[in-house]
Amino acid sequence: MRNQALVEALQPNARDRIFEAALARFAAAGYAGASVEEIVVAARITKPALYHYFGSKAGLFKELAGRALDLEFEQLKTAHKSSSEFTASLTAVASASLHFARSNPGFARLIFFVTFAGEKEIPDSARHAAKRERKSKLIRTLMKNGLRLAELDRRYEAHEVASAFEALLHHAAAGCRKSAENPEVNRLEPDRIVKLFLDGAAAKRSILFSR
Repeated sequence: MRNQALVEALQPNARDRIFEAALARFAAAGYAGASVEEIVVAARITKPALYHYFGSKAGLFKELAGRALDLEFEQLKTAHKSSSEFTASLTAVASASLHFARSNPGFARLIFFVTFAGEKEIPDSARHAAKRERKSKLIRTLMKNGLRLAELDRRYEAHEVASAFEALLHHAAAGCRKSAENPEVNRLEPDRIVKLFLDGAAAKRSILFSR
């Protein structure tokens, strides 16, 4: 059986087929709802071959979730560096977040699961606290810059406005999925997200609203 698993694992694109099948099942049914049997049937491979690569269902989910978080962060980091102007940088980050959600709905769904899963809903090893913290830190850095430039109301702490903006991004990403399923659902666009955010946090509202 071990030799058979190795032979199957060496088949062309075997690992990619497992990833593709697992992403589809995890995104559709969540961690608990996706079975190894469904994944290996869709990937046209046996369970021993899957275990050869990932060790377990938990290992497979962890690697997929980590890949999703890495891809999203790289796009957000590039967007963050695209402008030194605060509002433009905010808009770029919001745009990158929505582009990621629309272009990678399966990965976006996994990130949602990892971010909001309750205790025991997913393996602890798959929560990727350090990877998720990178995104939060990037947004806090952006907000600290906004406070330093007096673009944001200094009655708020950086972590408070960062949490509010990140929550808006999560909501907008979820809206991408809903609008894909139902075109009549309105979805927030990047500039609208930023205006909505600054409406509550802007230090100089009359100036910001005129932009």
